[in-house]
Amino acid sequence: IGAIRIDWERLYRGIDEATTENISLLAIRPNAAGKSVQISGEARDMKAALAFVEALRREPLDNAALLSHQLKQNDPQRPIIFEISATWLTGS
Repeated sequence: IGAIRIDWERLYRGIDEATTENISLLAIRPNAAGKSVQISGEARDMKAALAFVEALRREPLDNAALLSHQLKQNDPQRPIIFEISATWLTGS
């Protein structure tokens, strides 16, 4: 029942607004019970990955943190594969 009351559109809009042309999202895994979300993706470089984490630190998201990152060696463009965790403010 609690998951029905979550403003999913606001959550996904917040993630979309933080995403730039230097970021490709691979997965968004929300956890309604924990009011958290894990985001997997690729960034053009480390600077873009860190900028994305910073951009996620505004409403409706909070506490965004880079959990892991790795240089994709087998790709000639050498993107950064990342995993980010954040919580979100669900409001009332």
